[in-house]
Amino acid sequence: MTEKEILQATLRNCNPHLASILRGTVITFDDLVPTGTLVERDIAEERAFWKQWQAERASRKGGPDKSSGGKPGSHSMALLTRGNVKLLTLTVTLHSQPCEAIVDTGSAIKDLVDHADGSRAEKRRLEGLLLNWPTVCTDVLGRTSIIKHQILTSDSIPVRKRAYPVSVNKQNFIDEGVKAMLDKGIIRPSTSPWAAPVVLVPKKDGGMRFCVDYRALNAKTPLDGFPMPQIQDILESVFGATVFSTLDLRSGYWQVGMNESSIQKTAFVTKYNQYEFVRLPFGLKNAGATFQKLMNKVLQDLIGKCCFVYIDDIVVYSRDVQQHFQNLKKVFAVLESAGLTLNLKKCKLVRKSLTLLGNVISEEGIKTEDSKVGAVRNFPTPKNVKELERFLGLAGWYHRFIPHFSERAAPLHALKKKGVSWNWSEEMPCKKPRIQRGDNTSLPMPPGCFKEQKNHMQEVASVPRRETICSTYRSRRTYLGFQPSSPDLKTYQVGY
Repeated sequence: MTEKEILQATLRNCNPHLASILRGTVITFDDLVPTGTLVERDIAEERAFWKQWQAERASRKGGPDKSSGGKPGSHSMALLTRGNVKLLTLTVTLHSQPCEAIVDTGSAIKDLVDHADGSRAEKRRLEGLLLNWPTVCTDVLGRTSIIKHQILTSDSIPVRKRAYPVSVNKQNFIDEGVKAMLDKGIIRPSTSPWAAPVVLVPKKDGGMRFCVDYRALNAKTPLDGFPMPQIQDILESVFGATVFSTLDLRSGYWQVGMNESSIQKTAFVTKYNQYEFVRLPFGLKNAGATFQKLMNKVLQDLIGKCCFVYIDDIVVYSRDVQQHFQNLKKVFAVLESAGLTLNLKKCKLVRKSLTLLGNVISEEGIKTEDSKVGAVRNFPTPKNVKELERFLGLAGWYHRFIPHFSERAAPLHALKKKGVSWNWSEEMPCKKPRIQRGDNTSLPMPPGCFKEQKNHMQEVASVPRRETICSTYRSRRTYLGFQPSSPDLKTYQVGY
């Protein structure tokens, strides 16, 4: 066994409270003894403090205090009774240098509980549920053995690129990212003939994201045909639910191992060194399909019954709160058996409504997201076909919320036809606002409405006489959003 495996086995046999604090903080046995001693001392001091406090309170009341509950000296991380204490400062030794480590003792769990929708008793139950699954609700990066990612290429000729020149600040950021991944066991030094450069992608918050430019490798990789979930099917599956939770995996791709034969193909270069991924990196073609296969296999008995998954986002839904806690337990159980862990800071538990894939889901149905609607309404007037396509693609995301969307968009689609010169006439500005207004974009859309459309078409098709079919279709064709004379339709489509 490696030192890391022995360390993990040791922590599993420790006090659960002590192990939850040390796990992810100590990485060698040299740190385990001094750090564990400090933590045990803090726990003992905390126990003595509360024991003294309970004794003083009991003396003032004239009797023993039974409000605390539980056995004396038990430490179940009762965060709500510890005031504002969230962080624990420890002195540890890293690379022979003493430094202070700040351990999160449960602020993420407390934040989740505080933001949950429910009574005080339901929030206490939620806190207990999270504390009972320390192997899932942890800061430690998980690792699953269920599936490994394999990179298939059209040929075996390696692709090698030089490192991109970057500024001193960006180079320091790259070095820090490499060091962090080495410490976590995500990458290792490499001598591979393959090499891809590092790129830094800006985040929304102004920071930078460490990425690898795998475009040359992806060009040699055939597309995986594994089907990805359809967003409309996902939205329809929550029909009738009133309580929702979203679970986000902690760096989900990094919890999947690489096939040994494919590791060398993930190699990347920095200014002075070369490394390769032993975990699934971001940016690889078919990485999403591999992760979707994993999640479908892990949650195969629960998908469509109490949850669904879109890559690394898991949504749990239920008709009532009591059933929701049972469903969360089922999901936590399968995640633990698969060796996967959650990022509690990105999870949302026991909510009455959630924003999912650009839509707001609740017991009332499905609504549009205000920020997305605002982007459509504030879109500037297109000046060429490319900008027009961008607008139609953006507006088309909510086409089911806009009555007669195809009729409204037909004059704009006509400008995209081959051989048609760009001519933004006076009529066009009137057509674009018709889409932007979208009478129902801010109104709830019942999830069953699409099923009603399907049933409606089956009902029409069941009418025996041809004349009745035609007249019924003509009278209801605007409900379906089609116009036979629409300029967006082909000649044979108009005739049909």
